[in-house]
This record gives sequence, C-alpha cells and structure tokens, in this order.
Amino acid sequence: MARELTKLFETITKTTASELTTTIAENGPPKGEIVLLLSLDGTSAAASEAEIEAFLREQLKTEKTKAAANLAAEAFNRPKRDMYALAMTLKDNDE
Repeated sequence: MARELTKLFETITKTTASELTTTIAENGPPKGEIVLLLSLDGTSAAASEAEIEAFLREQLKTEKTKAAANLAAEAFNRPKRDMYALAMTLKDNDE
C-alpha cells in the first residue's frame, strides 16, 4: 500500500493482503490518498536476502551467472544488475 505518493509524508508498506486488512481493522483506515499494488502471481512482495541467495545458489548449479541473475530479477522483482552482482559474489565465495 502506498500513501500520499509524491508528497512529504509518502509511505510505502509491503505486506500481505490479510495482514493489511488486519492492520486496517485494528487501526482504522489510513488517512490521505492511497494506492494498492497487488501481486497476482503469488510471490511475496518482501523476499529476504537469504531467500534470494538460496534461489541464486540453486540456479547457479544449472545456469550460467547471467541467466541465474535474470531469473532472480524476474522472480523477486529486483534490478538485474543487483542480482548479477550478488550472483557473482555468491559464485566467487562458493568456489
């Protein structure tokens, strides 16, 4: 949920739909303009670094570094250059 986009008090909250509804039920509706961004593919909006690293390590077993990074970028909605840098670091550390 994004609130007050392009304004001084802009906030962005990454959570599941069920957690968001619980928060709203407990605290009331948010003030100001809000935008809901939903992921319909079932992936979590907030993957941990450990989950991303585990995914990349698994992909690096069968894929070249660039391909593994591209798969991670797509799966976790992260920049390809960041995933490539992480894949290179993991590859160097595992060798």
